Order: sequence, then C-alpha cells, then structure tokens
Amino acid sequence: MAFSPQERHAIAFSSFPDHNERDDSSLTFSWRLPRLQEDGSTPTGSYLYGYCYFCQQKNPSIRRGYAQRSLAIVTKHSRLAGLFTKLVNLLGETYFRDRGGGSPAVETAMYNICRWPALTPGTVELAFLNHILSVEIPLSHQAQYRLPRSSSHLAFNIPPPSPASIPVLASLPATPLSELLRELISQLWLIWELMILGEPVLVYSTDAKRASELVQWLVTIVRPLPFGGDWRPFFHIHTPDFARMLNNNKPQAGIVLGATNPLILSAARHYPHILRISPATRSDEPVQGVFGTLARSTTTGSSFKDAQASAHGVFSERKRHVKKDTVVLKLAEERVRAGDFAAADSLLLQCFSTLTERFLVPLNRYFSTLLPADTHDGMSTPQQTRHFNPANFMHSLKTHGTPLAFRRGKMPSMHVHSIGSDASATTSAVAFYEAFLRSPNFLAWLRDRSETLQSTARSRYLHRLETANPERYLQGKTDADVSDLISRLESEARLTEEELQKTPTLMSRQRSASYDVNMLSSSTEARHSAELKNRSQRLRSQVERVKALRQAGIDSSEDSDASSVGGKSSLGGH
Repeated sequence: MAFSPQERHAIAFSSFPDHNERDDSSLTFSWRLPRLQEDGSTPTGSYLYGYCYFCQQKNPSIRRGYAQRSLAIVTKHSRLAGLFTKLVNLLGETYFRDRGGGSPAVETAMYNICRWPALTPGTVELAFLNHILSVEIPLSHQAQYRLPRSSSHLAFNIPPPSPASIPVLASLPATPLSELLRELISQLWLIWELMILGEPVLVYSTDAKRASELVQWLVTIVRPLPFGGDWRPFFHIHTPDFARMLNNNKPQAGIVLGATNPLILSAARHYPHILRISPATRSDEPVQGVFGTLARSTTTGSSFKDAQASAHGVFSERKRHVKKDTVVLKLAEERVRAGDFAAADSLLLQCFSTLTERFLVPLNRYFSTLLPADTHDGMSTPQQTRHFNPANFMHSLKTHGTPLAFRRGKMPSMHVHSIGSDASATTSAVAFYEAFLRSPNFLAWLRDRSETLQSTARSRYLHRLETANPERYLQGKTDADVSDLISRLESEARLTEEELQKTPTLMSRQRSASYDVNMLSSSTEARHSAELKNRSQRLRSQVERVKALRQAGIDSSEDSDASSVGGKSSLGGH
C-alpha cells in the first residue's frame, strides 16, 4: 500500500488529537480518510482506516513542556475496529515502553501479521507480540454482540471469565456503548432512527478516543443494514476535504463527524443533530444527561448555546417515532448503574439488531418478488432481476405493513394514504420508509442485496453448466442453440483460466505487502487454485461433449432419408 505525499500529510495530522487535557497520558483513537487521485485533491471513492496510539509525556527540555508521539496502524479494512484497536494498544504500549528501542516491536508485529491466516468470518487465533488473540470476525454487515451471562451463572455466583480469555469481537469499539452514553441510553432509539435514515450528525467531545469510538458505534448499531453514509471518527481542520464536508451549505445526507475542536462545533451550528459526550469519568461518578431540541435553521439560538455549554447531551430537530422497548431500557439502565456495561451492551445491541431486522422485513419481502423464477432448464442463460420500483414498494408496504412498532403521531410526508386501524401509526410508518428510500443507506442496502443475489445466481449458473446433462438440455434445440451453448461454455472456461493465471500474482503481491492484514494462507491459495482448475476442466469437458453431440446429430442427419433436406435441423426430440 503506497501513499501519496498528500495522503502522508493527512495521515500525520490525523494521528495526533487536537485536544488533550492531561499532562502524562496515552490514548487510542481512530480516523477514516478518503484515498486521493494522483492530483492529490480528488477522492477515489475508497478509504484508509487508521488506528492510533498517542503518547504525551512531560519533558522540560522542550519549549511546550511535554513530548507528543503517535503510532498508527493503517489498513483498508472497514469493519474491524475492535481488532485493530486491540492491536494498536498492544503495539503502542510495547513501543513507547521501550523508549527509543521500539522498532523491534514494529518489525515483530509486521512479521506476525504476514503469517496470519485469512481474516474470514468465524473465530481465528492470531499471534501478535507474544500474545495469542482469539478473534471473532462477523459476516459482512452482521450485527455482533456478546450474549449476556445465563441466569444459572448468576444464581450460582459463578465468576465471569477473565478478560484475557474473552475473545475479541472484531467489529466493536473497545469502550462499551452504554459506558460512552451513560444517562443518555434512553435516547438510543432516537439515535438509531437518525442513523437508519442517514441524517447528518455531529459527535463532539474533548476526548478523541470517546468521539471516535461513538462514531464507530453509530454506524454499527444499524447492522445488519449496511451504513451508506460518509463517517469520520476523527474530523479536524486539516482533513483534506474539510471544506467539502463542513461549510455553510445544508449538511450532506449520511455524514457523521467526530470532532474535538471547539471551532468545528461552532462551524457545525447549522447541523440538525448534535451528540455531545463528556470526557472519561469513573464508573461510579454520575453524569448529568441532557436532551434538547435544536430549532431548525437556527444559527445563534439558545438550543445551540445549550449544546455548546453542556458536556453531555443529545440535541436534535427530530422527534422520535419508533417505540422504545421499555423492558430492555429498564434492564440496561440497571446494568449501567451497577457498572456492568458489558451486560448493558449485550441487551442493547441485541435489541437494536432485532429492531433493524424488523425494519428490513418489508424491504426484503418486496425484494423477493423481484427475483426471477429458478428454471429447471439447467444450462439456460439465467434471467435478470427486475428493478426496484419505489412506488411498487410503497404499495406493498401499505398492503402488508411492517413489524416495526411506531408511536402515535405523524411524520411530514407528501404522499401518504393511511390504512389500518391506527391511521397515525401507519402514516408514520409510510413516511419513515419514504425518508429511508431517499437516504444513502437505501442505496447501500440495494447494492448489497443485488450483489449478493448476482453472486449467488452466477455460482448456481456455473454449477449447472458444469454438472448438467447437455444431451437432455439439447433435445429439440436448434443448431443456433447448440452454438450458443458452446460459446457460453468456452467463454466461462476462458474467464476461469484468466482468473487462475492472475491468482498467483495476486497472492504474491498480497504477501509482499507486509502491513496488509488480508493475507491468504498457502493452503487457502492452493484450495482456490484447485477449485478454479477443476472448474475449467469441467467446462472444457462439457464443450467437448456438446461438440460430440452436435457431430453425432450431423452424422445422423446425413444418413437419414433425403426428406429431411430443407427442414430445420435439430438434435433429438423427434
């Protein structure tokens, strides 16, 4: 992974917090930066993800009075915040503990990473700096949470497992969500709505660790829905696209910024939703939570002044429309008061995962109607999926409803035809889904579903081409059908062989990039190559079978009665 001079500059500035209140301290935080074109200013559409260990120490010999250093791990992985935070913590502690002799630790870390297996979904064991990490990696966009301890464990007073024996949940930030929000967890249902609908949100704290972790949490709580907006865990005034992301215009949909600089808080006064969280406190120290309303388009209103003055609060133009789960909320608040944030998170994350799944039911129901009927004619070209039609989806929603429970009351909507016994709740549901269809999250969901469907359909199509009986398929088919089948088989065989030729080059390139953790082990490489080779052989075999059948049909036709001359030539079926 090579960096342009502009990217190096951005990485350096992003790896130092712009606000730190402690003299001797260390903290971890993360950032997300767009990759740039060769001109250094145009984003490519891909991103770099950085995980930093920042260390500040008193040093009278320096004019400032203290020395600041930062160590960063940069990756292209977007959904492994928990894993990389753990890695940079272990590496940073070792590196800065050894003072000037930290380079061997970096070399050892790079050597460890190069020997890792593929970071595929499931539980993997990773060696890193004399540690063996058990890491649980979720499926793409899969919600991840720990199951709460069973009642039998609590009843018999069985102690919890030691922290060292607990697997790392690869996609979750290190600090529990309930610990970050504390008395604000009752507002999580509103926050969930904001994230589902892709509303622009500013997260502000004087602590870069807490601001960046909360941004990571916000894009996590909507899983299994993929978040399609642009999120920046640590946004600062030297960010390359600062002027595009933060200006006097209406904020972009789906933008989520984490900031620690008061100048950014002031510049974002027109943002419709601001989450402000206090610096880290002791678990037994009370934090006063605030919930306020921002007046729309206000620049100097008292609500924004409250957001500036408060150390901990949620300030939003929006009123919540989805019903809270009061049972889960009560249990989570009890766990928070007891200081058991892990148990509170288990309850909350499971609740919001279920909430998102309920929200997706009408979308998945309608999407299933777009799928082509599976044909038993094994070697035919697969049918195309129909396009998503918003009007047809809304009709399906009004007809079948949604399992997501809404409060009474109306959301503003231009096109609402309420049905059902609770018209106000139905109106809210229709308007809620209308707003979602305008959000970047809908496009991300549709793209994800379509790609998954196309990948599955292609795999099934290739399997049918490889295994189907061509003689049965070609019964009653014309010469044009036979030629088409040979062409498709040869085309798929060529594509497979081209992929097979590229595989060794791709693998060697990945192994040479010692800081890229997406390593494929030699066994995985061999298995992938063997699969491609076998597919190519099966397709080539099918080509020969079809050609033989065509030749047999031609020979049979030449030996038949001359009365067949001038008729349409076909194979079998007479």
